Amino acid sequence: MQDFLPDVVEIKENERGEVVAAEEIKEKQPLNKTQIIRLAVVGLLGLLIILGVVVSILEKFGKKETENTAESLSERAKLIEKKPGRMSWLFYSDQDKDSVFDYEETVFQGISVSLRKPGEVQVLRTVPANALGQVIMDDLAEGEYEVSFDNYAKDEAAEGEFSFPGLYQVMQGESKFKEFLPSSWHRIDLDLDGYYQKIGVIDYEPESLLVFEDDKKVSLYDPKRVRVVGWSNIDLINPMLRNDRLFFLTSEDLQELSIGEKTVKPVMNWLYDLDDYLLSPGGEVIVYRENDEFRYKSLSCGEGSVLIDGYRLELKDGLVDFLTKDKLIVAGKLFEEENKVFQVVCSDSDFVARKILDSDVSGLVYLSDKAIFYSDVFGSYFYDLAKHSKVKYTALGSSVEVIASENKKYIGAIVGGKLMVVDYPAVVYSGVEKHYIIDTVNTLEGVSFSGDQVLVNQAKACEVDGDCGEIVRIGLKGSGVWKVEERVQLKDVKVDKVLGEIEF
Repeated sequence: MQDFLPDVVEIKENERGEVVAAEEIKEKQPLNKTQIIRLAVVGLLGLLIILGVVVSILEKFGKKETENTAESLSERAKLIEKKPGRMSWLFYSDQDKDSVFDYEETVFQGISVSLRKPGEVQVLRTVPANALGQVIMDDLAEGEYEVSFDNYAKDEAAEGEFSFPGLYQVMQGESKFKEFLPSSWHRIDLDLDGYYQKIGVIDYEPESLLVFEDDKKVSLYDPKRVRVVGWSNIDLINPMLRNDRLFFLTSEDLQELSIGEKTVKPVMNWLYDLDDYLLSPGGEVIVYRENDEFRYKSLSCGEGSVLIDGYRLELKDGLVDFLTKDKLIVAGKLFEEENKVFQVVCSDSDFVARKILDSDVSGLVYLSDKAIFYSDVFGSYFYDLAKHSKVKYTALGSSVEVIASENKKYIGAIVGGKLMVVDYPAVVYSGVEKHYIIDTVNTLEGVSFSGDQVLVNQAKACEVDGDCGEIVRIGLKGSGVWKVEERVQLKDVKVDKVLGEIEF
């Protein structure tokens, strides 16, 4: 029978002899080791369960997001319906250059399509792509049309040392034919079903670029497309190409333009008031004249002057030629002595020099570890550094000024009012004189080398129609045979000097 009386609480004495409820004593007792382990295990299991739930949610979300993206792109490609009287296109960034619109690729908006009747000049319509990369033209009659594509979003980077316009190419169908924007006119037949095409767009990819200098500015010129594709915004001091890399001085720094990445990075600093200098093939060493004194600055071999027997080496007319960043030859003198030729090498983090020729030279080329070329009043010679012997090259004559290709394969000089190009490897191989006589060129001014070609600058003041002359490309075919291979038209670009050509 229930007595409706309150339950009697069990009471006990605590350690201090105080009377308390038994439950209170139980609550205040410390946990033993077993209890602690049990609690830790339970907590860990709980944490693992929570993490599993979170991961599952994230996986489902990611999968859903991927599915939605793929579905979105797939549907986007199908969004434009073919229907009577409609021409339509979907333009996309073809990242893998396969002419297929893949799920991971995005649409391209900066493009427009122009439409005209075949053979006519007047454009009927020009429609830019919408936010989905689509161009749609409705209410067209059946028949033949011509269309062209153009990039109307130039996105030129006007800030900084250089500018590069946004230039693109389109990929046409399974042939993967690359065509520049603006494209040529293409014939299209609009039938009863309508017309729809997906076209991939890729970044501009030149085969080569000619590098020009004019009034302290540099232009990058595409000889195939006949247009400027990049230019300097500031004055550059004596820009030069070294192994397809463009180096230049600003007010106090040596910098390099990475043409592929379209970025400028510093190479050396604290270079003041230099207007005449020379660089090693990789741009690691700069040499210059200061009060007639030969001076250098290197990334790996210090900086300063070259001393020989306590005297500072003085340069003659800037006659310096590098073989590597650690080896070069210099025409100069010590104090009041006669001009001589010195070999300068990096040793123990300093450049040191030794005399190799007692000759006042007018031309000087460092050909290899074993040989140099020089010209003086007595003639032109190939000099063996190991044997200290020389072989005369009779056809060149004496006291000639020379230029050399960057790979040291060719030496050029004006002899008898004509350009003579000596094929050095052929001379070594045959043991006889091997050269080309290019009778259409009578000065070294405007002559440079690009591989097995001679580039001759025949620029002129630009006319109203943009005609600025041409660059003549002469191919050296071997055995003294040469041929004019191309006349590169100069369009809307002033050219004072051809620095060279960059191959991609």
